[in-house]
Amino acid sequence: MSLTVTTPPTVDPISVDDVKCNLGIEGHDDDSQIASRIDAVRDAAEGVLWSALLTQTLTLKIDCGFPSCIVLPRAPLQSVTSITYIDQNGDTQTLATDQYTVDTDSKPGRIVPAYNVTWPSTRYVIQAVTVEFVAGYGDTRDTVPAEV
Repeated sequence: MSLTVTTPPTVDPISVDDVKCNLGIEGHDDDSQIASRIDAVRDAAEGVLWSALLTQTLTLKIDCGFPSCIVLPRAPLQSVTSITYIDQNGDTQTLATDQYTVDTDSKPGRIVPAYNVTWPSTRYVIQAVTVEFVAGYGDTRDTVPAEV
């Protein structure tokens, strides 16, 4: 299984100026280094918390077929953009949205087959299933919970 950010957030959860103010740093000599560390800390925090702090699009690739329940490793889940899979002939197929149910209320979010539907058969290969989804608390810094 692999997870990649395909569209990163448009802002960071904290600004360079806020970091400088909190640390008592003046001037602009260290701005680029502070900005890169903000990105690194955000990435690390999101991994530990299983959360997307700000709205972003992610791609989850699952090996060897559909699990009974797809657990999306970033919360809060806003939406599922698409689910594709490699069928037994080796062709990529897109699963219709009426074939699955998305749970955006749980943390982490989940996807299961719709009522009375089973997952389609896939080719037994690495990255047989791809889920593109949007997760995050919102598009601005003030949407990130204070405790984070």
